[in-house]
This record gives sequence, C-alpha cells and structure tokens, in this order.
Amino acid sequence: MSLEQLLCTEDTAKSLTTARESANSSLTPTNPSEYWLEGISHEGTSPFLIGGGSWTVFRNVKNYGAKGDGTTDDTAAIQNAINDGGRQNHDGGTTRKPALVYFPSGTYMVNTTIQMWLMTQIVGNPLNPPRLKATSTFSSSFPISSGSSTEINLLLNGWDLTDGSTLNFYIGVRNIILDTTCFPASGQMTALNWAVSQGTSLYNVQINMPDSSQHYGIEMLSNTGCCGGGSGTMLGDLTIIGGLVGIYLSGQQYLFKSITFNGCNTAIKVDSQFFATFIDMTFENGATAIDVSNCGTGDISLIDSSASFIGVVVNACSSQSGQGSVLIENFQNTNSGPTVKAGSSTLLLGSMEGTWVTGNVYVDNMNNPVVDHKQTETLPSTNKPEALLVSGTGKYLTKVPPQYEQYSSSQFASVKDFGAIGDGKADDTAAITAALLANTGCQITYFPHGVYLVTDTIFVPPGSRLVGEVWSVISAANENFANASSPIPLLQVGNPGDVGVAELSDLVLTTSDILPGTILLQIHMSGANPGDVSTSNVHIRIGGAADTLIDSVCDTTPEQCLAAFLAVHITPSGTPYIENMWAWTADHSLDGGVSSVVATGRGFLIESTEAAWLMGTASEHHTLYAYNVVHAQNVVFFFQQIESPYWEPNIGAPSIWTPDTTTWFDPDFSNCASTDLLCQMSWGMVISGGSGIIVYGSGVWTFFDDRGSCTGPNGVCQDNAYKIDSSPTEIYLYCLNSKDTTNLVFGQTASGDEGVLAATSNNPGGWGRR
Repeated sequence: MSLEQLLCTEDTAKSLTTARESANSSLTPTNPSEYWLEGISHEGTSPFLIGGGSWTVFRNVKNYGAKGDGTTDDTAAIQNAINDGGRQNHDGGTTRKPALVYFPSGTYMVNTTIQMWLMTQIVGNPLNPPRLKATSTFSSSFPISSGSSTEINLLLNGWDLTDGSTLNFYIGVRNIILDTTCFPASGQMTALNWAVSQGTSLYNVQINMPDSSQHYGIEMLSNTGCCGGGSGTMLGDLTIIGGLVGIYLSGQQYLFKSITFNGCNTAIKVDSQFFATFIDMTFENGATAIDVSNCGTGDISLIDSSASFIGVVVNACSSQSGQGSVLIENFQNTNSGPTVKAGSSTLLLGSMEGTWVTGNVYVDNMNNPVVDHKQTETLPSTNKPEALLVSGTGKYLTKVPPQYEQYSSSQFASVKDFGAIGDGKADDTAAITAALLANTGCQITYFPHGVYLVTDTIFVPPGSRLVGEVWSVISAANENFANASSPIPLLQVGNPGDVGVAELSDLVLTTSDILPGTILLQIHMSGANPGDVSTSNVHIRIGGAADTLIDSVCDTTPEQCLAAFLAVHITPSGTPYIENMWAWTADHSLDGGVSSVVATGRGFLIESTEAAWLMGTASEHHTLYAYNVVHAQNVVFFFQQIESPYWEPNIGAPSIWTPDTTTWFDPDFSNCASTDLLCQMSWGMVISGGSGIIVYGSGVWTFFDDRGSCTGPNGVCQDNAYKIDSSPTEIYLYCLNSKDTTNLVFGQTASGDEGVLAATSNNPGGWGRR
C-alpha cells in the first residue's frame, strides 16, 4: 500500500461517522499523462477455472508483440492477446476465461479480422485513444448471413461466432478508434460487427471511414442462432465519421445514447428492430439520419437531438397501423429537409420543441385509440419534471460512463490491499468494508477480477467509487441472506438522508446459493448533483454461472429455487442514474450447468420521490414483476427490455412468491380468476400512484408457457403486459410493445373501474403486437 493510501486510511477509517464527514472532500484530479490502468497492480484471477489462480486477466497487446507504430502488421499479436489461454474454445465455460485486452496509445495496423470472444473487454487509453486501422490490402471473408455466399471485409468482430447472437453476453469495447480510411473507398468494408445481446457495452469509440465510400461503421450480423443481430440493450457515446452507412441496425431492440454522425450518407439504416430509442443524437452532413422506410421496426423514439445539413431526418414507414410509429421530442432541425417523411408525404418540417407522434395514441384511459395520429395539437407535450433535466437546457440528463482518466494509479486502492481474496471461498466482507471506509472521499476502490463472497450487507458510504475488472463478482453468501420475511441488501448505497457521490462500474452482483432474503442492490443515497449516484455497466445475475450453487441444483420446479428476493430497490430518498444494467434471473447456464428453473421474487422496485434516470435497463425472468413503480415522482426510463419467466404459467406467480402488498407493495393479482394462469404471470411494469413517470420505449416479451408453446387463444402466451393503478398523474408511456399478450395495458379506467386500457389487437406492429 502506498504512503498516500496509508494516510488516507488513517484519516478516514476511524469510524463510519468520520467517513461520512469526509465524503464531501474532493478526490482531486491530478490529470496524469499515464492512464491509471497501466500503472496499477494486476491481480485478477478466475477462481472457478481449474488453475484459475494464475489466469491472466489483464493483457497488454504490446506484451504479445504488438508495436502500434502505424507500420508493423499487428494482427497476429493482437489476436494472440485475445486468445491466450485457449479462450476461443470455451472449454471452461463462458464466464471462466475473462480477458481485459489493453491497447496503449498508438496506431495498430491489421490485415484481417480481429475476433473477440465472450467475456472480453477491449479497452484503450482514453487520454490518447489508440487506433485499430485496416491496411490498404486488408482481406477477410465474413458471411453476411447464414448460408449466404456473399462475404464482407470486417475489421473487428464483436460477435463471438461460436455461439448465437442472442447468447453473446459480457463483451465490451471502449476508448478506441476504428479506422478504415486506408482501405479503398469503393470496396466493401465494415468497421465493427456488433451482433451481441445483454450485458455488453460499447462506448467512447470513434469510427473513421472515407467520405463518399461504400464502408459501413457498425453492422449486426450473425450466421448462427436466431434473431439476426441479437438482443441488445444499449450503446452510446460514439462518433461515426464518413461512410455509406453509420449503423446498419438489426436484431430485437436497442437504446442509442449520445452518438454523433458526421458525413455518413445514411447515419442509421434499420433492417429489423422491434423498437429503438434514440436520446441526445447529433446528425451532420448526410442524406438521411434514420431510415425506417422498409417498415422493419415497431417504433422509434427520438429525443433531445439535432440535425444540420441532413436531407431527410426520419424516412418513416408508410404503414397506417401501429407499425413504424415515430415519436419526436425536443428536436432541433437546422438547414435540413423534412424532419419526418413517409413515402412521398412530408409529415413534419423543421424543429419540434414539444412532442410529436405518428401512430396510435391513447389519451382517455378507455381503450379507444386515435388511430394514425399525425398532429401535435391534440397530443399534450410531455411535461418533463425539472428535476430530470440539465438546468437551462430543457434536455434530460445524460452521463458519460466514468473512466477516471483524470486520476493517477496512486489514487486507486485495491480491495486486495485490505485483505480481500476474491477466490469464491473466503469471506471478504470485512476486507471490502474496510476498503470502502478507508477510501471514502479520497481513493477509488478497485476490485481485481474475482468472486468476492460476503456474508452481510456491504455498505457503500457517500464519497465512494467502485470499479471492477471485466465484471468482477460480488456474491451474497450464508444464512444472513436466507430470510425472505426479513430481506437485506447485498450492496447498500448510502442510508436514508445521505447525500453525496457514489459510482459503481463494471461489476456483477449475484448470490452464491439459494438465498430468498437477498436484495442484490439497494440505493438510498441522493446525489449532491444530478447523476452523482450512478451505476454503469453493473449487472445482476441470479444463477446461470459456475460461481453459484444455483447453477448445479435448480433444475426441477421453481418453488424449490427461490433464489433471491429482489434485484434492485430504489428507495424514496434514492436518486440514481442507472446506465446499462441487465437484471437477469438465469433461464440457462453460461457454464454448462443444469437446466435453470429459478424463481427470483422481483425485478426493480422504484420508490424514488426526487429523481431517477434508468438509461438502458433490461429485467428478465422475475416472478411477480420486472418493474414496480410505487408512489414515485420524477422517474424516466429510456428503454426497457423485459422477459417473463420461461416456467410460467405452469404455476401462478403468487403461488410461488406470496405477494406482500403492505411492506413491499407487490401486485396482488386480484384482477385474475383463480384458474386463469395466463393472468397470474409476471407483470412487465406496474405503476401505482405517483407522478412524473415517463417511458420512452419498452418491450415485454413472452416467449413460452412453461417452456413450451403458448397455450392461450390464437397462440397468446400471457393476458397482460403493463398495469396502471392508484391514479398516477403526469405519466407518459411512449412506444410500448409486447409479444404474445392479449392486452398491452390494463388498469384503472377513467370511470375508476379496472379494465383494458389498450388491447394488443388495436396495436399491430413490432414483434407481432405493439
């Protein structure tokens, strides 16, 4: 431990009170010339891999022979860094061979495709991002689809081609420039293939292509598995320059955040997408910003964005049904053509300060849509709560994921310096607690890759910053987490009334066993400033991996595997900004375990009364609900992806987890007949009371009834997707989608009775219904 760390420990570890008092002290940026990741000790291990104590997690490509001098062919060296340890074989399971592949600054020339594998993060130096550059003679042969004889040149393949795209989890790329400008402009070239799914991350990446070329920036192509480009959550903070197409979009759903396109002929070309949400986008100098004219999308939302010198901003679907719906809100059009055009018809010109839609609109809570609504006069503009906006801009808060490049390696303290082991066996509770208290307000707490078992709640005080390495795992263990009548959090961020900074990055929270009293993440803290309490690339994983006994025992009936109580709890005082979070109750094993039949009680319980931003979240396979918003105020969701448990409705949800309507505000399913099991299924989202609740893009996907074909009328799997209850005010639900449900929205009608607010039969489009 350095002298600075020892002094910090002596100053702040005396007591919890002292730690809280120091939380407002500034972690002062030193603006180093070296990125901290280059200077820290690399102590990551893989405890559930045979011989994993000596596994190499951190791999600097220069240690494998890469030069980065702009001349040397670095292809083999880079691929060797990625492959080292036989990672391409997956013989140890997909979570047991993690690799952080680091690129120091430089220009790395490659002459064929660089292939990534599951559990790989490519990380560049953000102080001076490295450049991965195709040579003029680059050649590869990647087929554009299953069985196709057409092949493309591909610089970086983010899709692990040993598995289907919908099973490509835990892959990341950040802080790098992908450059195809040396390759002939007339030749076909794609910078990045990103046919991936949940738990992946792509940010702070720039793609440079020649102007007026045939190059593509990002495609989503796979030639195995189903569903084309995967089941993604989000990507953001990108810059794409030049080329024919910036992003060629296919797959199920996506959130796009803070992306700049400059000089792309078409910025975003949609092949297929059930819904897509775009926030804080900038389009410059091109023919088309977003092309959905092939009617391959259910709906899109475009919020807080701008275009300058663009021919057509949104080239929309001409369908007169719900298919191809468009929402435009707070859009600035400068020196550009139509903002929305469908076929030969111009639907919207110029800027739009308020809210504009084309599609089905419900304003009276009586299942009576205004069909094909194309006027703004009868659609009230969204009343955005000021608490959610950047002051003086009228725009929602967006936050760049922290990478701490302004701090030196001496300002990081590893939990292993305080005695943590991370071997999936030792009790690391005391060591992690000591590290967090010692580091409060003056050090960033680093978790080298490993599995850290804890036997009691880990308290995260104000002034904390936690950073993992390739999704370091913190896992609940022992009987303290076993009492469903008195659940406790694994990770508790602050106490009620605490105000300050808390940032969590690159972690997985899980349970080591069947522990029905576990709340994986509970957030009480309020940020001193908007966004000060945040998570980025933090995921909840319950079962499905070798690091939990659930993966070897939960293969019979759900009542035998009440694995956890609640994934995420945002309490009334919490004001988190949550970006890119996948809360997954496993439906299968990533590491060759048993067939997963797991019953987590609940997904996200949100009670925040001040402000909460959920930017790209997915909540899958939880018993009672995916999202429950209770008496909350000022909460905005940019994109929700939801799946019901695959084992439902063999047994009704309330028969597995008894609803607690008093303490935990669970839905009671009183609207369901005792024999109607299609009604007694997990709600996608419930909104009970509150005000200022806004959703931009949501999909409830129900694939199975008891892992088999859907048993309802006309092949329907589930009765209801969303519920509105207890007379909330100022709620705006835009671009809701469902798969194989009878009703899109159920709840309190204008007359006060319960009934259908939006039937799926009135809303074609998307994944069969929207």
